[in-house]
Amino acid sequence: MRNYQLAESWYSKLVTMKDAPVDSYITYAEVLRNNGKYTEAKKQYEYLKDSRFPGVDPAMMDRMIRSCDSAVFWMNHPTDIQVRNLVFTNSIYSDWGGIPFSRGLLFLSDRLESGFNNKKYGWTGNGYTHLFIADESRTVKPLDTDNINGVFHTGLVTLSADASEMVVSKTDHSVLKDHTSGDRHLNLLGFSLYSSRYAGGKWSAVTPLSFGAATKGYSVGDPFLSKDGKFLYFSSDIPGGYGGTDIYYAERLSDGAWSTPKNIGPAVNTAGQERCPAFDEKGNFYFASDALVGMGGLDIYVVAGGNFTKGTPLNMGYPVNSPEDDFAFYFKDGSRGYLSSNRQGGKGNDDIYSFRIPSAASSYAKLSGKVINGTTSAPIANAVVTITDSSRNERRQISTDDDGRFSFRLDTLSAYQLKAEKTGYHGHGTFVDMSKQGDEDSTYVLMKLDSIILDRPQKLFDQIGNIYFDYDKWELKPGMKAEVDKLVNILQVEPTLKVEISAYTDARGKASYNMKLSRERAQSVVNYLEEKGIDAARLQAKGYGESKLVNGCSDGVPCTEREHLQNRRVEFTLFRR
Repeated sequence: MRNYQLAESWYSKLVTMKDAPVDSYITYAEVLRNNGKYTEAKKQYEYLKDSRFPGVDPAMMDRMIRSCDSAVFWMNHPTDIQVRNLVFTNSIYSDWGGIPFSRGLLFLSDRLESGFNNKKYGWTGNGYTHLFIADESRTVKPLDTDNINGVFHTGLVTLSADASEMVVSKTDHSVLKDHTSGDRHLNLLGFSLYSSRYAGGKWSAVTPLSFGAATKGYSVGDPFLSKDGKFLYFSSDIPGGYGGTDIYYAERLSDGAWSTPKNIGPAVNTAGQERCPAFDEKGNFYFASDALVGMGGLDIYVVAGGNFTKGTPLNMGYPVNSPEDDFAFYFKDGSRGYLSSNRQGGKGNDDIYSFRIPSAASSYAKLSGKVINGTTSAPIANAVVTITDSSRNERRQISTDDDGRFSFRLDTLSAYQLKAEKTGYHGHGTFVDMSKQGDEDSTYVLMKLDSIILDRPQKLFDQIGNIYFDYDKWELKPGMKAEVDKLVNILQVEPTLKVEISAYTDARGKASYNMKLSRERAQSVVNYLEEKGIDAARLQAKGYGESKLVNGCSDGVPCTEREHLQNRRVEFTLFRR
């Protein structure tokens, strides 16, 4: 379901079980990569390699280990390319494959559009993927539904240089694939390519492209037309390739037909999936692959000069690539374009992002800091630090070095949200407004992470003042809710934990009444946690009345109100489920 945080917690529990299947370790390592925890993922790959499990390819594990090392380097040495979420096109659904068209943007989405064909796709529960257009006013609507979009999936498209011709991938009922999921046998449909012409403000009905017998019965998609219109590049599972899907090209013949496709060769194609071929104005060749050294999922690569038969693919690095799937990298002009990604921090599943290559004259500010243990002040290595500029929908990540240090190079003085995370620690967030730094072009932040303690009571409300309960009251006040939110965060990130909420009173009043009052206080915290979406089965409320005072303020002992306040508290104890 691509909920990588929850998946990580459950797989971390699964791999500790006796006789855990090998694929659970592999999936756990991949999920760790998806969450940017490359050092932890590397340990899993090293364990898989050293244990010599049947079916585990040591060479593949070596590549994954190199990928983890490379990803840490790329995140700590990001490129200057600026990547931002294209908010006006994106939704809670899957939105991807953006290409410019007539001062607007064409893109794909599986959103359920009012007044449109809302037939649901059984695999996802969302709509079928169709082409949409966002015009200059950023109004989004389906594209020419009669001639381009059909009942089933529409896939990636490519346009000729003058935008008069479109090649589009669409579901083809003659391309039938068998798929087994558990004990279910499914039939999946593949894609074929079709062409359409634009005239009079409308696209013509699509006609199928023919490549002869070579592609018959096989899926063909991800088209890209060369600038001169003479060559068509695409991905396909045609037999005789190097892996799952390879990239091919065909030449347009003098009669307008297409030649038999040719595989572009092993310099680009691998045993995995290669997709989304494209060229820029300088002739550099771009594509996506999940089987080269990368950050996780599909990564975007470039072959300088476009010599894909002999050239070496170079990973585009971070932030073009992320720990998740990154693909469909297309230029709008010489320095700007679009890519698609399901990276964390987006609006939905896949989102469209704009990218811009800044000029050499661009200036930058620096935000650096250190992550330490809140109790011992020791530096925390390999913590994941996320910086978010909500005003520009920009989100980046970095890993701390062995001394707990991190540094971001920023192209604008803005307000940023920082968050540090590491397995076994409470996450810590802070807000930094660099727009108020005056002439300073650098800022330093110290972030403290506290260890998650199991099987031992911990204070939930540590501050004296409006955080503790008022005398003879059990309602949570706003300041108290902010403290309980820290517990909410722990339970959301660590779904394998459960918690006991223990509440106490001071010694004034009858012991029986205080016992009832403390139970009400514990239950008020549990109620709030449930409102925040925490499963009731993970929560236990207990009241201890005046039985466990933290000072000497027992019955008859004169104490100040501040001393009594210290006893009107809540504690929590975390356990493994």
